[in-house]
Amino acid sequence: MNLSSRTLQVLKNFATINQSIVFKPGSQIKTMSTSKTILAKADVDCTFDKHFAIYDLSRFLSAVSLFDNPELQTKEKYVEITSGGEKLNYVYSDTSLIASPPDKDIKLPSEDVQFVLTSDILMKTQKALGVIGAPEVAFVGDGNAVYMEALNSRDVSSSNYRVHLGDTEKTFKFIILPENLKLLPGDYCVTLSAKGFSHFKGTDVNYWVALEASSSYTG
Repeated sequence: MNLSSRTLQVLKNFATINQSIVFKPGSQIKTMSTSKTILAKADVDCTFDKHFAIYDLSRFLSAVSLFDNPELQTKEKYVEITSGGEKLNYVYSDTSLIASPPDKDIKLPSEDVQFVLTSDILMKTQKALGVIGAPEVAFVGDGNAVYMEALNSRDVSSSNYRVHLGDTEKTFKFIILPENLKLLPGDYCVTLSAKGFSHFKGTDVNYWVALEASSSYTG
């Protein structure tokens, strides 16, 4: 088994959500934050043939990066990584020690707001968060337009960044903490639920992210 550059990119992203991961047979991988505020799923272009767990995913990926064109084989107690005359056996973790995401995808209790979030807008907003030191991201509807903002909702006098996403007849402010918005670069179809959840659907990866209790929706 070889891990493509895209699969490695996904795994590096998932390591920022949870340091540990459980792989299951098939070509789909999932992770969930320890706080259960983020669930992520990706369809990858390789097939895992065994159920196994890695406790420190970043360290495992570092081990893979030691090799040029690494070949991975899942053994009974470890992953065998080889390339030419090199070999490394990376031992599995006990799967019972790692919280595994549910097999079924999350179904939003309601689908109240929908729009497209482009990669360019996502990256600019993430950059703005650091530039102005904003502690929150918000999707805001004023009855005419939808905006993505980097802001401090508790301090109206603080600096904020806003970018237009589209049109809406609804009024809302859905707030997400930046540490929960760990999306890979790309375009996403976004669905927001007034019940406190959001879904970011990309080409090959999906994220379900909890909204903050300070969010509001008047419809």
